[in-house]
Amino acid sequence: MGKYRLVLIVLMITMILSSIYVHADEISIDYKNGYNDGMQKGKSDGTSTGNYDAQNKTNTMRQTLESNIDDYERELNLKGRSKDYIDGFKTGYETAFKEAYYAAYRLEDKETILIYGAEDFGTIMGRIDGYIAYNSGNKNNWERYVPSDRKLSDMFELNKESREYRNGFIEGFRRSYKLSFEAAFQVAKLGEKHNSYEQGLEDGDEYARDLAELNGRKDYLLGLSNDYRRNIPSDKEIIDMFNLNNESNEYKDAFLAGFEFGKDVKTTEGKTDGGYMLYYNEAYRRANKESIETPDLNGEEGGRTIGKMKGEYAAIIDITLGKSNSWTSHKVDDKNIVDEYGLQFQSENYRDAFIIGYWDEFMKSYNETYKKLQQDSNRVKTHTEKISIDGKNNIGIPEDDKFLVGIEAGTYYNDVIVTIDSIPTSYVNPNSSRHTQASGVYGLKIMNLEGTFDKNKKITIKFKSYGKDVKYGIYKYHYNKWIYIHLNKMETI
Repeated sequence: MGKYRLVLIVLMITMILSSIYVHADEISIDYKNGYNDGMQKGKSDGTSTGNYDAQNKTNTMRQTLESNIDDYERELNLKGRSKDYIDGFKTGYETAFKEAYYAAYRLEDKETILIYGAEDFGTIMGRIDGYIAYNSGNKNNWERYVPSDRKLSDMFELNKESREYRNGFIEGFRRSYKLSFEAAFQVAKLGEKHNSYEQGLEDGDEYARDLAELNGRKDYLLGLSNDYRRNIPSDKEIIDMFNLNNESNEYKDAFLAGFEFGKDVKTTEGKTDGGYMLYYNEAYRRANKESIETPDLNGEEGGRTIGKMKGEYAAIIDITLGKSNSWTSHKVDDKNIVDEYGLQFQSENYRDAFIIGYWDEFMKSYNETYKKLQQDSNRVKTHTEKISIDGKNNIGIPEDDKFLVGIEAGTYYNDVIVTIDSIPTSYVNPNSSRHTQASGVYGLKIMNLEGTFDKNKKITIKFKSYGKDVKYGIYKYHYNKWIYIHLNKMETI
């Protein structure tokens, strides 16, 4: 019985080991196939990327590698590849890509290895440490502050790069760090004096502007010639005036230079962008220009303001009197305008500008107003309204209460449509040798589709008028004639 049990245990162990062995063999094959396929793809992609970076002096290796692996992984998952195959593919791809990339890069540019970020980080860290060294009272010794090679490797993960890349990065970092450190140390040391000089130039230029503009305008108004040297203060006067002896020598010297030449001196061209002389001349000439040109501009503006009002008024008069469009009919002699608006007390330049502006704006305003009023008077105004069986009072054109219609309730048994038109007199000829026109011309239409109505009900027509002792009559325009309408009752309202 013991023999059988022993044999049974051996068989079970054998079966288990065989099963594990077969399963492990399947994983190895899948992984190996993925690795080989990844090597082929990685070699191809790495070569093309390396050639591109060498030609364009760029470094896209890491970015391209990570992006490609992500893309391939998604693609393989979609194709149903096993996890072992994908793991093998990624390992083989990364290994071959890097080897091919560096090989292609060196082949394309044997003298250059692109090191990304070494100079940038070296410059930044060197500048910071240079300021710290000066402010701490230490000497200008960059080697005391620069990180060690091992620390740089840890900071920038250089152990993941090739030895050639790692050495190049460290060399570039140290070179940039040294230059930046020493420059920052010097700037920190000289910065205070530099700031004093810059501030002195700026302040001197600002005070020179204020004083020169005052003196320039004053000299012109006093009738003096253009001479900036007349009132410019001496260096001693400037020092006393602005208490410069209490400042540093750098600030004082810069202030005097800025006062005379401005804050931006172009010594190579012999020009300045400021300073007392420049500001004085500008102020003097500006005052001269303003005294000549300002009256002209004000005169024209004043003439235009008056001319616009006069032009509108003239157009309204001509439209009302039925005259033709002619602004020139209102032209008067220039002397009349001078007398009317008191221009004899102004300069000749002001008078001429006023008259030019007056007639120019008169013409524009007249023409625009005349055309607008003429178009308004020739336009038929219409109002249409549906009136129910309840009737309605004061039916008329909105904003025109000179003609109103009233329909008594129950006049019509169904809804009717009432239309009122205000007709321009130019469409008809209301003039008469016997009568005077006392209202506008209106058209009244009532559309009654049923054709039936109550004859005992009233439709009222109202014309606005004034004066109880005046006799009024209503006339109907019919076939080019005005016919008097006999009414049973007429009241003045």
